[in-house]
Parts: sequence; C-alpha cells; structure tokens
Amino acid sequence: MKTCRRESTRAAVFTENALRQKVFLLITLAITASGMLLWRPTLVASESAPPIAEKVRREHPRIWLTPEDWRRLPFRREQDGFPAKEYEDLRRFAYSQSFNPNLWVTPDQAIATLVVFLMEKQDPALRPRIDRFTDYLCTAEGDSWTRLRMLKALAITYDWLHPLLSPKEKDRLIRRMQEVVEVMKKQYRHSDYNNHVYLEYGPLVYAALALAHEEASPWATELLAECDQMLKQHFIPTVNQLGGGKPGQKGEGGWHESMSYFSFFAYELAHQMEAWRTATGEDLFAMCPGLGGAGRWLLYCTRPFDNSFAPIADIETPARWGHQETAYLWLLAQRYRDPFAQWVANHTPLRYPFHIWPKILWFDASIREVQRESLPTGCLFPGVGWASFRSDWGPEAIWGVFVCGDSFAGHQHADQNSFVLSAGEELLVDAGQYGAKAAEFHNTLLIGGGQRVLGNDPRQFVGPTVPGGPFDTGDILAFQENPRFTMVVGDASNAYGRFEKGRRIDPRPTFIRRLLFLKPDVLVLDDYVVPPTPATPVSVLFHFPQAPAIDGDMIRYAGARSSLEMLRIWPPSLPAEAIAVSEEVAGQQKRRSVRVTVSLPSQSVQRNLWVMAVGKADHPPHLKDRLKILSATAEMISLSVRLAEGATVQLDLPLPDWTQATIAYEGDPIISTDRPWPLAAGVLPFTAEGLALIERWDRAYHAGNRPAWDTGRPSSDLRQAIAEKWLQPGRALELGCGTGTNAIYLAEQGFDVTAIDLAPTALAIARDKAKKAGVSVRWLLGDVLNPPSYLPKFDYVYDRGCYHGVRRTAAAEYIATLRRVTKPGSRVLILAGNANEPGTGGPPRVREEEIREDFSRDFHILRLEPTRFDTPSSDRQGALAWTILLERKATP
Repeated sequence: MKTCRRESTRAAVFTENALRQKVFLLITLAITASGMLLWRPTLVASESAPPIAEKVRREHPRIWLTPEDWRRLPFRREQDGFPAKEYEDLRRFAYSQSFNPNLWVTPDQAIATLVVFLMEKQDPALRPRIDRFTDYLCTAEGDSWTRLRMLKALAITYDWLHPLLSPKEKDRLIRRMQEVVEVMKKQYRHSDYNNHVYLEYGPLVYAALALAHEEASPWATELLAECDQMLKQHFIPTVNQLGGGKPGQKGEGGWHESMSYFSFFAYELAHQMEAWRTATGEDLFAMCPGLGGAGRWLLYCTRPFDNSFAPIADIETPARWGHQETAYLWLLAQRYRDPFAQWVANHTPLRYPFHIWPKILWFDASIREVQRESLPTGCLFPGVGWASFRSDWGPEAIWGVFVCGDSFAGHQHADQNSFVLSAGEELLVDAGQYGAKAAEFHNTLLIGGGQRVLGNDPRQFVGPTVPGGPFDTGDILAFQENPRFTMVVGDASNAYGRFEKGRRIDPRPTFIRRLLFLKPDVLVLDDYVVPPTPATPVSVLFHFPQAPAIDGDMIRYAGARSSLEMLRIWPPSLPAEAIAVSEEVAGQQKRRSVRVTVSLPSQSVQRNLWVMAVGKADHPPHLKDRLKILSATAEMISLSVRLAEGATVQLDLPLPDWTQATIAYEGDPIISTDRPWPLAAGVLPFTAEGLALIERWDRAYHAGNRPAWDTGRPSSDLRQAIAEKWLQPGRALELGCGTGTNAIYLAEQGFDVTAIDLAPTALAIARDKAKKAGVSVRWLLGDVLNPPSYLPKFDYVYDRGCYHGVRRTAAAEYIATLRRVTKPGSRVLILAGNANEPGTGGPPRVREEEIREDFSRDFHILRLEPTRFDTPSSDRQGALAWTILLERKATP
C-alpha cells in the first residue's frame, strides 16, 4: 500500500498555481472543521512507491489496443457474430468526404476513421483523411467542453499511428497536446461528485498514456502520476459509492445528477479505464464494480412508453438511449460479462454511422442478452436511493421510480420521498425537471416549507455521508420485491430544516413514507409525519400533466391512454379549503403542469394514506367498488382491495411501528388471511438470485412443514447460557429466528427481544406462537447480512445456525452485522457446525482456526467449546457443533 502525505488533492495536482493551492486547502480545512467532510483525500505518493510510468508499456499502441490487438483487429470480421452490416456503414463513412467542423463531432469522426484505417490494414488511401482531421484538431481553439474531445482524438492518433508518423508529425502532436493539457488543468474546478470532473479532467489520461517514456514530453510522467491517483482515489471510489457493488460482484448502478448526466460522462470514464488497462495491465474495471451496474440501471429506470430516462433530477425529457450509451455499454458488457449492458446496447438505435466504432472494437457476441421477461419487475439502487417498480416489461406497463437518498451534487433536486408514475403516458410527474429543484415541484411533502436545496458542488471530495449531517437527506429503510408486489420505505426526515457550519439549527421533523405497488394496478401510499411543532403546516403534493377532477376524497385523472384514481383513506375528512389546485410553469423547459396541494390538519402526529388504481382511459379502475376499509384509526388501518386480475389483498398497516405491517391474499395457500405475511422491515435481496434465495428458505415452512433444524424446543445451548448467567435479561437480538422458538423463550426469561429472519412464512408462524405464549417480540422480516439501518445496539445477540450457513460466501458481511448491532461489552452466543466431525451431510462445518480468525479482531472469545446440536427428540444428540461465546471489545 502506498504511503501518502496528508495534502489536498488539488494542491498536489495544480503545483503551477500557488494561489489555487491555498484556496483549495483553505476550503478543505474549513469544510473539515465544520463537520461536513469526514476525511481529506491524499494524493502525493511517497518516494518509496514505484512510479506508475514503469507499468506503462513502452511499445505502441497503448490506448484501447495492445500491439497484439492492433495486429489482430483486421481479422475481427472473421469472428462469429461480427457486426458486418454496421461495419460497412462505418466503412462508407470513413471513405467518404464527410467532415463536421463542430468540435463535439469532429473527434468522434476522427476516431471512427482511425478504427477503419486499422481494420483495413492501414490503407494508405485513408491517410489524407486522417491528416485532415489531425490538422483541424491541432489548430481549432475549442472550449472547456470540446478540448477534452480534441485531446482524446489527438492522443489516439499519436498512439495508433506512432510507427507511421514522421518526427515532425510527432513533435507537432506532442506540442498541441501539451497546450491543451495546460489549458484543461487551469480550468479544472469541480468536485468528485460533479460530471464535469470526468469530462474536463479525466481525458488527461489519454495524453499521459500516449506520451509516457517520450523524451520530448517529460511532463507526461508527472501527469501520469496525477491521473493514476485521480482514477484510483477519486473517480472509482465515487462511482463505487453511488453504483454499489464489491470486488467480484457488480453493483446495482446509479448516478445522483440524473440519468442524462450519467450518460454524459460514463462513456468517458469507461474509455479512460480501458485505456489504462491496455496501457498498464491494471484492470480498473475489477476495482470499479459500481460501473458494472450501469446496464441494469438503464434498463430498470427507463420509462417504458417512450423509452426515455426517468425524469428525476436535472434532466430535459424525453432523453433517450443513443450514441453515448453504446459508446461504453458494449465495453462494459465485455469487461463485466454483463447481460444487462449487452441488452441495452443491442437495443439502442444509432443515428450516425461514425458512432458505430465502439461496437467494432468491443462487441462480443458470446455475451448473451438478459431475458427481460424473466427478471423481477422491481429493483433498488441503494447508492442513490432510487427504487424502480413496474407491472410488466411491456411498453404500456405501469411504471414508476421512488427517490430517497443522500445529497451529493448540485444537479440533484430536493425530491426526497417523491415518486413519478406512468402507464402508457405520464400520470404523476416531476413538475419542473431541469432547474426546478425545490420540493414544491415534486410529489412529496412540505413540512413547514420545502427540503434543503444545496449548492452546485456542496461536497468537494468523495467520502461517506455523515449521519445526521446536511447531506444525509434520505435513506431507504426497506425494500421488498416479490412476484406479486414491490414495496419501498423511505425516511426523508433529515431533508428538512436548515444547517449552519454542518450543524442543524432547525428542529428535525419525522417523515417516513411507504409506497406499496400491488401488481398489476394498485398502489398504496402511507406517510407517517411528526412535524417540529403541532402548528407546523404539512402539505401533500401531487403533480399531474393536466387538471384532475376532485370529488371529496377522490382525485381522478384522465389521460389520453390511461386513467388514475386516488382515494384518500386518512385523514378521513378534510374541509374543502384544505385541497387546492394550481397551474404551474417551471424549469428551463417552462413545463406546464397542475399541482394538487392537500393540507393536513394541524396536530402533533399526522398520517396521510392514499390508495391509487391505474386503468385505461376508456376503462377507469372504479376503485371505490373494489376497496373495503375494514378498520381505520390513525394507529392502524386495515383494508382489502381487489386487483385487476381478480385477486383480493388484505393489508394491516400500523403506525408508528411501520415494521409490523402485514399482507395477505384471500384464498392463497401461502400468503393467506389466516396467516398473513409480514412486509419487509429492511432491504431484502431483490435480484433474481436473491428472490430465489428467499423462496428457497421460505419453502421449507410451506404446507405445515418444519425444517430439520427446527426442533420445536428452545436450544439447549441457549438454556444453558441463561441458567449459567452467560446472558442476563437485557435487549436481545436473534439472527435467523425461524419460527421463533428461541426468541419466545428469551422473552419469557425477561429479555426485550427483536428477532429477524428472511423467510416470511416462518415469521408468520412465529407471530402466532408468540401470541399464544402471551409474550411480546418484535419480529422483523429482514436480511441478516444487511440488517435494517435503524436497529439499536443490543446487549445480546443469539445465532443458531446463521454464521455457519453464510461463512463461506459472506463472512465479512456477517461480521459487519455483528459490529453494527453490538456495542463494547455486548455478548454474542453462536451455535455452529464443527469441522472436527467429518462428513458431507448435516450443517455446514467450521474449523476452530476459522472462528478465531473471523472474530478475534473485534471480540474476546470467552468460550469456544465442542457440543452437539439438538434433535427433534433429544438434546445434544445431533451433529457435532461449536458453542461460541463472544464479547465485543472496547472501541479503539
């Protein structure tokens, strides 16, 4: 690992400008002192670190092609699946006289011609055309947006034609690249979270790689070191923070500034990473799982009816897939073996032939497209706090995106706990889109006013969000995808109120919103609000493309193709003046829409619950005929609703403890009204693989079955721990509680018990058992490896069988869970399979050295003793096991 001096990033980069160094250093120190930034990045490597220039191959080409790639490129046409038709279109362009002096276009045309030049075995007939592009790019002035494109094309020309260039031609290209580099560095000014940084500074990578080892450009070595740290300490960590993932596992994807801004720069970052890979041998894609989710994000968050990006944050709709997507998605499909990227790239139309060159370089026919129709219809993007939901994968699908996440950069909006909705056309809209950032333009709440609107670059350097700080504007508390429904719960409480110097100066309200989509056509919106004072005004906002009809507690919107009915369930009655309708014109596009404002009554705790149904324009949903209110108070609302396909769903929705909500389907053998399922209390696995995992665990409890590990009696090791006072009454958490036998036993012994499991049927059984036993346990449907963020610290944690089940694939996540839910002095009791007994059947087995390796860093191991699992008929007569008793160490 490199040893780095603690010095501002920008001070390291801009050594030629002392004033700029001081400004950036002072800003960084001020932000750090205010508590707005947790850490300061460091860029200057110690002298003992090997120079990155040593890793750059001395022979050319380096950028996107190795010398072997360069030799093999003409033979790509012989490969199966080669896009021959597209190549012929590109080839015709290259041999034409088409030349566009627009510097947004010219560099792409130059690169396209270079690709054909190599494909055609360096046809001399193309050299005059290449020289024309080169002459123009060496003399054009450009601006902050186009110089980066000029530099890219010039560097590739130098690199790919290196053995064919005369010394005079090389010298000219070197001097021109140096001029552009100097101007670009002087103009650099943005934060790690701003798309400009990747566009206006990232392309320096091309010059640094192309000119490494050249005697005529010694400055390239210093530039290369700057680019090395720029990529590895700024660009990649930022994309990983927002796009998610971990080494070896692609992230979900996502970018906070809007989907159009992501497309605006993502291709440049991908190209820079590929250039680095081919020039140095370092695979930055392996370091950047966050970029690997780009295809998934585009697929889920693109609006079905017009194939345009989700209208979230600064975006001018309709913005659709185009050459910026294909410029990098075929590359990502190849580097990540990603079927999502392959699908989007293959289904993106290209308008101009010179945009085909990325497909010629990177298309891999062996990568199969994802089968959309087999995918879950909902997906979470936790890095940015977006949740996508839809009824199906057709163009007329009901579709929406819910938003609740942190603030990073200025193109974001004050739109936490908001959502948009469409079905063949827009139904509930983002009223302002580009430029209209205030909460009043979004489908959210005003609580004594709107949410905070932050500046353009409020966060200078990549780093974790400070909990409770000014940028902690929203959290996804729960997400659940199921073939029958999608549910998301967001907490936007900290988005309201002012901060000064990183400290809150206004009282903090509570605003938790649940959005439940009952497929195929019904949505339930349930808000829990605690305003700063009972007199603080609270308003609910809905925005429509045109004026809806309002009839008491019902809002009806009729579009050209679809209709929406919204029935207010709570508050049960409001005066007529509490509902206001107003026309608005907002954003750079001067978009027209109609706002409906519903003012809630002044009180200390408020609830806002709506049921919505979507129908066709000529066949409205008739929601009132399908909905029954079984009981309704501010604390508990029970209702049933008939869905379009005929099923009837029953919901019990308590507040303030939203985690105890349940769902049931009449006549269903699994999610039955006799034994309703709990809704998720945390983020559950939501990919196809994750849903299969949940179904596999839950199936063990179907039809009255009891899995082998469920003996029906409290575990003997737990009873021993209580009897010998290893554990004494306090706040306890059971991980993987199953049907709740051990959690109920702990409650009977005087413990305050929370129990978590992934299998909803098991928890439904546990609730019934606890009720019969007359004890109170807080049952949570959640993921042990990703427990709810709001959980407190517990005195005791009990685990019978989770640790050994996940250790092989997720030991780090399991230990992170224990760290999250314990405090110094907390005790953890684990029963795990023992590897000292050979065999292939029974529970997974763990060796003593593995246990010590896993836990010794954070816990004292008080007991590590062999024992045996209980069987349904007797204690400690089953497979060999370990009793593990841990105590959390004091925090260093």
